[in-house]
Amino acid sequence: MKVALLLRGLVLSLLLIALLRPVLRLPTERLAISAAVDLSASVDEASLAEALQLVEDLEASPVDLQIVAFAADTLPVDDLEALQTLNVYDSRELAETGRATSALEDVAAEGLVLDRSASRLSEAVTTAAALIPEDRVGRVLLLSDGLGTDGSLRDALAPLLEREVRVHTVPLATVPGPAHLASLRTTETPRAGAATPALLEIVSPSAETIELTIREGAGARRTVPVDVSRGRSFVELDLSFDESGDQPLRVEIEGTDQRLLATVPVAPQLTMLVMESGEPSRELWNQLSESGWRIERHPVPLPLQPRDLTQVDVVILSDTSANDIPERTFLTLEDFVLERAGSLLFASGESSFGEEGWAGGRLETLLPVKFRVEEEKTDVALMIALDKSYSMKGDKIDLAKEATKAALGELRDEHRFGLVAFDWNTYDVVPLQDASERDSIAERIGRIEASAQTNFFPALESCFRQLRDEEAEVKHVILISDGKTYPDDYQGLVTRMQEAEITVSTVGVGEEADRELLADIARWGKGKSYFVRDASRVQRILLDEARRKQTDTLVEKPTRAIPVSNSPLIADIDFDNAPELRGYVTYEPRDEGSILLETDSGAPLLAHRNVGLGHTWVFAADLKNRWVAPWLEWSEFANLFGGVLREMSAERFDPNFSLSLTRELDVADVRLTAVQDDGSFWDGLEPRIELSGVSSDTISMSQIAPGLYHARVAVPADPSGDLRIGVWLEDDRVAMSSLYTPQSLEYRSGPPDLQQLAWLSEVTGGRFEPTWEELVSAMDDSATRRVRLAPWLLAAALVIYLLELVLHRTGRLRPRLETAAATTTVEGSARQRYAA
Repeated sequence: MKVALLLRGLVLSLLLIALLRPVLRLPTERLAISAAVDLSASVDEASLAEALQLVEDLEASPVDLQIVAFAADTLPVDDLEALQTLNVYDSRELAETGRATSALEDVAAEGLVLDRSASRLSEAVTTAAALIPEDRVGRVLLLSDGLGTDGSLRDALAPLLEREVRVHTVPLATVPGPAHLASLRTTETPRAGAATPALLEIVSPSAETIELTIREGAGARRTVPVDVSRGRSFVELDLSFDESGDQPLRVEIEGTDQRLLATVPVAPQLTMLVMESGEPSRELWNQLSESGWRIERHPVPLPLQPRDLTQVDVVILSDTSANDIPERTFLTLEDFVLERAGSLLFASGESSFGEEGWAGGRLETLLPVKFRVEEEKTDVALMIALDKSYSMKGDKIDLAKEATKAALGELRDEHRFGLVAFDWNTYDVVPLQDASERDSIAERIGRIEASAQTNFFPALESCFRQLRDEEAEVKHVILISDGKTYPDDYQGLVTRMQEAEITVSTVGVGEEADRELLADIARWGKGKSYFVRDASRVQRILLDEARRKQTDTLVEKPTRAIPVSNSPLIADIDFDNAPELRGYVTYEPRDEGSILLETDSGAPLLAHRNVGLGHTWVFAADLKNRWVAPWLEWSEFANLFGGVLREMSAERFDPNFSLSLTRELDVADVRLTAVQDDGSFWDGLEPRIELSGVSSDTISMSQIAPGLYHARVAVPADPSGDLRIGVWLEDDRVAMSSLYTPQSLEYRSGPPDLQQLAWLSEVTGGRFEPTWEELVSAMDDSATRRVRLAPWLLAAALVIYLLELVLHRTGRLRPRLETAAATTTVEGSARQRYAA
């Protein structure tokens, strides 16, 4: 009885477990390859034959193989034979012959058809990956030229990475196509009357010279010969439009049907208003006129009204005196910069500073620098703290002593000079005195000898003690050292010096100098910090420091321009070979401004500031034939000054609509920027797109950012169609552009896109041009094989049930039951007798 119950309980348990549908997961390294074969028209037939041989070898191997044929369509096929006998056609060729419908019916009647007029790479890879069974180690083998026409392969990346499917890629050669124009980009907004640099992308099957025919707007056609290399070439062109507005642009390859059409929004000609005193800068203004600027000269001291600046992009004040500018003109310029996003350039000159000058006026509040009142500094007290420790022995101390003497020579007789030498101790070699005693001072300097260790804190204290009670207008200390000193309260000492109006500059000589401490001392002391490896440069530094402390506002001496900014305006200009300027005006930098160029004495030369909605610039030299004359002959000056002017005019807000059109294979990305009259973004509009000459349908644009509207438009399949896009608001067309679709992208193939194929293999962990061993290897990957246990459990339950039934019918379970019953009866009788 117990055995029967046990068997029946086991059957019931197995049935209950089977109802839960349990699955057993087992690791497997069994490989499945899904080969995607490119049959598009751009693939070379011989290269395709080699690819099919590889597929044949895989078909004969133990791996599980799936095959996908693709071009404009994607078709899974049963085997290699089905792939080789697949019916293909070219929709472009059928369209050209005018028998597309009948020919398609004839081909379709014979079986599967595949259009070769495109390459849907992304779709092919996605389809191939989907055919791989989940219980196999998956591989996609892409045999293609990599020239897709359906978007980026990045679109197929997510499902591949999710399933951990590696993609091996084998590049196929392409059929040489004709040279074609791929794209054209302008690097800046085209302006009427000015040359606009553009970059034309040309794809050619071979290196050759081709003739381009270009027509801008209503201008005459011109022919430009260009040399191109095999594959992709980028040709620099200068485009020039005579008129502003939406202008047509046509670029053709002579003798072919290859052309590129576009509608280019051309801004009005740039206008510059120049207010200049004295003799005009004819040479410079003529150069700018030839480059497309319209120049208006406004005489001074006539007042400037707001209406005078309605069509002006840039205002230049050149060598003008503050006394020549009426108050009304100041107000007009202030409004032009702050409220109307205008740009102002202040160029210096000998007339720029009078007895009162520009300092403290309205104009100064707009500029990146502050004006300095022009007056001589008759009271100067200069002290030098010179390191004479043992490490300075030899050339260092000799050069330092000569540099000190040279700095002394720059001072006037009425100036004050002192020198403190130091090693471990401090020596007042030249107590602070009049600089007129040059001979005796130079003799004392010459007797300095190097010895002992370095400690310059007491030397600074000595300088402070001698200078603090001086009544000089300028009190300055220059500390020179080549080593490390002992720790002390340097910041506290230099702070006290600052409170006494004493400035401190530092010069570190050699690699062992304490650069960090010296830089901190100069920063605390409101001076400059220098570091030189060669002691011979100390003299130049001391001369500059001495001159800086006594220089008048107007400096007429040769100076070089030193770039101090990484601005792209000056990044590519060779200032090392630039000629020297003949003079400049000194200014004080303003914290809100940025300095692009300095003179070799550290004074600002070219400075910029964003203020309000506009920009202001200051050029410390003039724009005439006096100080800037050597630069007018310098070939790079046109690039520098032209770049500044382009930057000044680049961000003017115009109350208009700007349309941007970008082609992404078979989709056009359309963006509209809307700006109101006051320069603010125009929100809440409902623009719509009409495709003129292609379709009567309209497409609504959606707002994606302040003043920015967006839509994506499918590029028409008609290979001869020009996609003309007009943007409308109610009944008014506010912008228009065009995109030419010259022919199917499949027939504009260049060399195989090896970079894209290699990238796909790398990012998925596959191999580019894999070996046979790599192709058929699991590469330590494993998949999970799912075994459903329910059928096995049901079978086991059935077997146990039948076993129990057979045992019961054959009586093998019954005797045991009868014996048990008899035993129970005997035991009962015995209990009765015992009870009686």
